[in-house]
Amino acid sequence: MYKAFKIATTGRPGPVVIDIPKDIQQHEWVPVFPKNPDDVSIPGLPTPPKCGDADLEQVLRLIEGAKQPAIYIGGGILSGDAHKELRAFAEATGIPVASTLMGLGAFPCDHPQSLYWYGMHGTVAGNWAVCKSDLLITMGARFDDRITGAVEKFAPDATIVHIDIDRSEHQKNKFAHYPIHSDIKYALGRLVTLAKKGGLANRRLAIARMRDEAMVGKLFETLGPRYAGRSGGYTRIMKAGFRYGDNAPMALVEL
Repeated sequence: MYKAFKIATTGRPGPVVIDIPKDIQQHEWVPVFPKNPDDVSIPGLPTPPKCGDADLEQVLRLIEGAKQPAIYIGGGILSGDAHKELRAFAEATGIPVASTLMGLGAFPCDHPQSLYWYGMHGTVAGNWAVCKSDLLITMGARFDDRITGAVEKFAPDATIVHIDIDRSEHQKNKFAHYPIHSDIKYALGRLVTLAKKGGLANRRLAIARMRDEAMVGKLFETLGPRYAGRSGGYTRIMKAGFRYGDNAPMALVEL
Protein backbone atom coordinates (compact mmCIF):
# COMPACT_ATOMS: atom_id res chain seq x y z
CA MET A 1 0.00 0.00 0.00
CA TYR A 2 2.85 2.36 0.79
CA LYS A 3 4.33 1.70 -2.64
CA ALA A 4 0.98 2.46 -4.27
CA PHE A 5 0.66 5.80 -2.51
CA LYS A 6 4.25 6.71 -3.29
CA ILE A 7 3.74 5.98 -6.99
CA ALA A 8 0.45 7.90 -7.00
CA THR A 9 1.99 11.02 -5.47
CA THR A 10 5.42 11.00 -7.14
CA GLY A 11 5.84 13.06 -10.29
CA ARG A 12 2.52 13.79 -11.95
CA PRO A 13 -0.22 12.45 -9.60
CA GLY A 14 -2.41 9.71 -10.98
CA PRO A 15 -4.32 6.51 -10.16
CA VAL A 16 -2.66 3.24 -9.15
CA VAL A 17 -4.42 -0.12 -9.38
CA ILE A 18 -4.02 -2.32 -6.28
CA ASP A 19 -4.74 -6.00 -6.98
CA ILE A 20 -5.11 -8.11 -3.83
CA PRO A 21 -5.15 -11.87 -4.61
CA LYS A 22 -7.90 -14.00 -3.10
CA ASP A 23 -5.54 -16.15 -0.97
CA ILE A 24 -4.13 -12.99 0.60
CA GLN A 25 -7.63 -11.75 1.39
CA GLN A 26 -8.43 -15.02 3.20
CA HIS A 27 -5.51 -14.83 5.63
CA GLU A 28 -4.83 -12.71 8.69
CA TRP A 29 -1.75 -10.56 8.47
CA VAL A 30 0.14 -8.26 10.80
CA PRO A 31 0.93 -5.11 8.79
CA VAL A 32 4.41 -3.68 8.86
CA PHE A 33 4.55 0.07 8.24
CA PRO A 34 7.74 1.89 7.26
CA LYS A 35 8.76 4.66 9.62
CA ASN A 36 9.04 7.05 6.70
CA PRO A 37 7.36 6.85 3.26
CA ASP A 38 10.70 7.82 1.72
CA ASP A 39 12.15 4.55 3.03
CA VAL A 40 10.03 2.64 0.51
CA SER A 41 12.19 1.47 -2.38
CA ILE A 42 10.55 0.97 -5.77
CA PRO A 43 12.98 -0.25 -8.45
CA GLY A 44 12.49 1.56 -11.73
CA LEU A 45 10.50 4.47 -10.27
CA PRO A 46 11.87 7.57 -12.03
CA THR A 47 13.07 10.47 -9.93
CA PRO A 48 11.51 13.89 -10.60
CA PRO A 49 13.33 15.52 -13.55
CA LYS A 50 15.37 18.69 -13.04
CA CYS A 51 16.01 21.01 -15.95
CA GLY A 52 19.34 22.66 -16.58
CA ASP A 53 20.11 26.30 -15.83
CA ALA A 54 20.69 27.00 -19.51
CA ASP A 55 17.00 26.42 -20.27
CA LEU A 56 15.92 28.67 -17.39
CA GLU A 57 18.35 31.42 -18.34
CA GLN A 58 16.77 31.42 -21.80
CA VAL A 59 13.38 32.00 -20.14
CA LEU A 60 14.78 34.99 -18.25
CA ARG A 61 16.18 36.45 -21.48
CA LEU A 62 12.75 36.09 -23.07
CA ILE A 63 11.19 37.92 -20.12
CA GLU A 64 13.67 40.78 -20.49
CA GLY A 65 12.69 41.24 -24.12
CA ALA A 66 8.92 40.84 -23.69
CA LYS A 67 6.48 43.76 -23.60
CA GLN A 68 3.32 41.96 -22.46
CA PRO A 69 4.29 38.70 -20.71
CA ALA A 70 1.81 36.57 -18.78
CA ILE A 71 2.06 33.52 -16.53
CA TYR A 72 -0.50 30.74 -17.01
CA ILE A 73 -0.64 28.20 -14.17
CA GLY A 74 -2.52 24.96 -13.63
CA GLY A 75 -3.01 22.30 -11.00
CA GLY A 76 0.61 21.19 -11.31
CA ILE A 77 1.62 24.10 -9.06
CA LEU A 78 -0.52 22.69 -6.25
CA SER A 79 0.38 19.03 -6.73
CA GLY A 80 4.03 20.04 -6.96
CA ASP A 81 3.81 22.13 -3.76
CA ALA A 82 5.30 25.05 -5.65
CA HIS A 83 2.99 27.90 -4.59
CA LYS A 84 5.67 29.71 -2.57
CA GLU A 85 8.17 29.52 -5.42
CA LEU A 86 5.51 30.73 -7.87
CA ARG A 87 4.77 33.80 -5.77
CA ALA A 88 8.48 34.57 -5.38
CA PHE A 89 8.98 34.29 -9.15
CA ALA A 90 5.95 36.43 -9.98
CA GLU A 91 7.00 39.15 -7.54
CA ALA A 92 10.60 39.06 -8.78
CA THR A 93 9.51 39.68 -12.37
CA GLY A 94 6.26 41.63 -11.93
CA ILE A 95 4.44 39.38 -14.44
CA PRO A 96 0.66 38.94 -13.93
CA VAL A 97 -0.64 35.45 -13.14
CA ALA A 98 -3.75 33.81 -14.62
CA SER A 99 -4.94 30.44 -13.34
CA THR A 100 -6.99 27.52 -14.59
CA LEU A 101 -9.78 26.11 -12.43
CA MET A 102 -7.45 23.37 -11.18
CA GLY A 103 -4.81 25.95 -10.28
CA LEU A 104 -7.03 28.17 -8.14
CA GLY A 105 -5.43 28.72 -4.75
CA ALA A 106 -1.87 28.43 -6.02
CA PHE A 107 -1.58 32.22 -6.26
CA PRO A 108 -3.47 34.62 -3.96
CA CYS A 109 -6.52 36.00 -5.77
CA ASP A 110 -6.17 39.33 -3.93
CA HIS A 111 -2.55 39.79 -5.00
CA PRO A 112 -2.01 42.89 -7.22
CA GLN A 113 -0.61 40.65 -9.99
CA SER A 114 -3.46 38.15 -9.91
CA LEU A 115 -5.72 37.95 -12.96
CA TYR A 116 -7.63 35.18 -11.19
CA TRP A 117 -9.28 32.48 -13.25
CA TYR A 118 -9.35 32.46 -17.01
CA GLY A 119 -10.65 30.27 -19.82
CA MET A 120 -14.18 29.50 -20.97
CA HIS A 121 -15.70 30.34 -17.58
CA GLY A 122 -13.02 32.75 -16.38
CA THR A 123 -12.65 36.51 -16.15
CA VAL A 124 -12.37 38.91 -19.03
CA ALA A 125 -9.13 40.33 -17.62
CA GLY A 126 -7.42 36.94 -17.46
CA ASN A 127 -8.45 35.96 -20.99
CA TRP A 128 -7.45 39.33 -22.39
CA ALA A 129 -3.99 39.25 -20.80
CA VAL A 130 -3.18 35.70 -21.91
CA CYS A 131 -4.47 36.00 -25.47
CA LYS A 132 -2.77 39.38 -26.04
CA SER A 133 0.53 38.36 -24.47
CA ASP A 134 3.76 38.28 -26.45
CA LEU A 135 5.32 35.82 -24.00
CA LEU A 136 3.24 33.14 -22.27
CA ILE A 137 4.95 31.15 -19.51
CA THR A 138 2.88 28.04 -18.85
CA MET A 139 3.52 26.06 -15.67
CA GLY A 140 1.89 22.82 -14.59
CA ALA A 141 -0.93 23.11 -17.13
CA ARG A 142 -1.91 21.26 -20.29
CA PHE A 143 -3.71 23.64 -22.70
CA ASP A 144 -7.07 21.85 -22.55
CA ASP A 145 -9.93 23.07 -24.73
CA ARG A 146 -11.72 24.80 -21.84
CA ILE A 147 -8.75 27.13 -21.72
CA THR A 148 -7.74 27.52 -25.33
CA GLY A 149 -11.04 27.41 -27.20
CA ALA A 150 -9.98 27.36 -30.86
CA VAL A 151 -6.31 26.42 -30.50
CA GLU A 152 -5.19 28.34 -33.58
CA LYS A 153 -6.61 31.56 -32.08
CA PHE A 154 -5.15 31.05 -28.60
CA ALA A 155 -2.34 33.52 -27.84
CA PRO A 156 -1.47 33.67 -31.56
CA ASP A 157 1.36 36.20 -31.18
CA ALA A 158 2.94 34.74 -28.04
CA THR A 159 6.22 32.93 -27.65
CA ILE A 160 5.23 30.00 -25.44
CA VAL A 161 7.31 28.47 -22.67
CA HIS A 162 5.84 25.25 -21.25
CA ILE A 163 7.31 23.84 -18.04
CA ASP A 164 5.81 20.48 -17.07
CA ILE A 165 6.85 17.30 -15.28
CA ASP A 166 5.04 15.17 -17.86
CA ARG A 167 6.93 15.23 -21.14
CA SER A 168 3.91 13.81 -23.00
CA GLU A 169 2.04 17.09 -22.47
CA HIS A 170 4.60 19.03 -24.53
CA GLN A 171 3.33 19.84 -28.04
CA LYS A 172 0.18 17.80 -27.30
CA ASN A 173 -2.51 20.47 -27.71
CA LYS A 174 -0.58 23.67 -28.34
CA PHE A 175 2.85 24.14 -29.86
CA ALA A 176 5.42 25.42 -27.35
CA HIS A 177 8.52 27.19 -28.59
CA TYR A 178 10.42 26.28 -25.42
CA PRO A 179 9.24 23.00 -23.82
CA ILE A 180 11.02 22.37 -20.51
CA HIS A 181 10.78 18.97 -18.80
CA SER A 182 11.18 19.52 -15.07
CA ASP A 183 9.76 19.29 -11.60
CA ILE A 184 7.97 22.63 -11.27
CA LYS A 185 9.07 23.35 -7.70
CA TYR A 186 12.71 22.92 -8.68
CA ALA A 187 12.36 24.97 -11.89
CA LEU A 188 10.66 27.89 -10.13
CA GLY A 189 13.19 27.85 -7.31
CA ARG A 190 16.06 28.04 -9.77
CA LEU A 191 14.32 30.76 -11.81
CA VAL A 192 14.04 32.93 -8.70
CA THR A 193 17.70 32.36 -7.82
CA LEU A 194 18.91 33.07 -11.34
CA ALA A 195 16.69 36.15 -11.68
CA LYS A 196 18.11 37.66 -8.51
CA LYS A 197 21.66 36.71 -9.44
CA GLY A 198 21.38 38.16 -12.91
CA GLY A 199 19.67 41.37 -11.80
CA LEU A 200 16.57 40.80 -13.93
CA ALA A 201 14.82 44.13 -14.38
CA ASN A 202 11.49 44.29 -12.60
CA ARG A 203 8.65 44.69 -15.07
CA ARG A 204 5.99 46.20 -12.82
CA LEU A 205 5.71 49.47 -14.76
CA ALA A 206 5.26 47.68 -18.07
CA ILE A 207 2.68 45.33 -16.60
CA ALA A 208 0.80 48.17 -14.96
CA ARG A 209 0.63 49.95 -18.29
CA MET A 210 -0.63 46.80 -20.00
CA ARG A 211 -3.38 46.27 -17.43
CA ASP A 212 -4.51 49.88 -17.34
CA GLU A 213 -4.40 50.77 -21.01
CA ALA A 214 -4.95 47.49 -22.85
CA MET A 215 -7.43 45.85 -20.52
CA VAL A 216 -9.28 48.68 -18.83
CA GLY A 217 -9.16 51.30 -21.57
CA LYS A 218 -9.71 49.25 -24.72
CA LEU A 219 -11.75 46.45 -23.19
CA PHE A 220 -14.35 48.54 -21.46
CA GLU A 221 -14.78 50.93 -24.35
CA THR A 222 -16.31 47.90 -26.08
CA LEU A 223 -17.77 45.84 -23.24
CA GLY A 224 -18.53 48.50 -20.65
CA PRO A 225 -22.23 48.86 -21.56
CA ARG A 226 -22.80 45.15 -20.98
CA TYR A 227 -21.81 45.51 -17.36
CA ALA A 228 -23.59 48.79 -16.71
CA GLY A 229 -26.25 47.11 -14.61
CA ARG A 230 -23.76 45.20 -12.53
CA SER A 231 -21.60 48.22 -11.93
CA GLY A 232 -24.51 50.21 -10.54
CA GLY A 233 -24.94 52.53 -13.50
CA TYR A 234 -21.47 53.98 -13.21
CA THR A 235 -20.68 56.31 -16.08
CA ARG A 236 -16.94 56.80 -15.92
CA ILE A 237 -14.21 54.15 -16.00
CA MET A 238 -11.11 55.05 -14.05
CA LYS A 239 -7.76 53.62 -15.05
CA ALA A 240 -6.91 52.83 -11.46
CA GLY A 241 -6.99 49.03 -11.45
CA PHE A 242 -9.38 46.10 -11.30
CA ARG A 243 -11.84 44.52 -8.92
CA TYR A 244 -14.12 41.59 -9.52
CA GLY A 245 -17.92 41.64 -9.59
CA ASP A 246 -20.24 38.70 -9.04
CA ASN A 247 -19.77 37.07 -12.43
CA ALA A 248 -17.60 39.49 -14.37
CA PRO A 249 -14.69 41.83 -13.75
CA MET A 250 -15.40 45.53 -13.36
CA ALA A 251 -13.13 48.51 -13.50
CA LEU A 252 -12.79 50.74 -10.49
CA VAL A 253 -15.21 53.52 -11.25
CA GLU A 254 -16.72 56.67 -9.88
CA LEU A 255 -20.13 58.30 -10.31
